Amino acid sequence: MYVNVNTDACLEELSKYLRSPSTRERFPHYNPDMLLEAIELVMRNNIMSFGDLFFLQLSGVAMGISPAPPIASIFYAIFENIMLPRWTHSI
Repeated sequence: MYVNVNTDACLEELSKYLRSPSTRERFPHYNPDMLLEAIELVMRNNIMSFGDLFFLQLSGVAMGISPAPPIASIFYAIFENIMLPRWTHSI
């Protein structure tokens, strides 16, 4: 699941969610800009090694890093909130 998360789409949706008035009201103790900057830093700068070779992951959330499960879960929860209302008549 993690590597299938589109980095740009994830950052955009997280930005909308974290900056929304309802989220800010529920969680007034955090700074969304600082949190988004940290998430982007993690998502855009994942370097892995294989033997003596190093690779920069260009897309998706890297498996094995601590913030991967919550980033992916929050992104897919936001995605479900957008998509499910469109299909409730078919369920």
